[in-house]
Amino acid sequence: MKQMERSGLWLVIVRWSRTGLLKSPDQQPTVDKAIAMDSPFIASGRRHESDNYLFLNRADAESFKERIEENMKRKVSPKWKAKADIAEVTPEDIAHLDLDPAQRKTRNPKA
Repeated sequence: MKQMERSGLWLVIVRWSRTGLLKSPDQQPTVDKAIAMDSPFIASGRRHESDNYLFLNRADAESFKERIEENMKRKVSPKWKAKADIAEVTPEDIAHLDLDPAQRKTRNPKA
């Protein structure tokens, strides 16, 4: 029997850091927009040098984290590394994160 997904609020936190001794003039990367566009997060935002994505269940958060990690192995500059973590959060926790609701394109706009 398949274990049921835990529902609640799950935050995927992607922290960026520079590698090497010299500070890179490159701008800090962000999560690939193609990955973010297809993911069911309900809000996102940037705070304390981290990209934050809020999900309603852990399975979606885990899937998103895996996609980010795979993408980083292939596309991100060698001058940067990233660490993605998942944290269960409360509504009080997210009130301080300045997250914006996810903007989704609709196929059938209202007339």
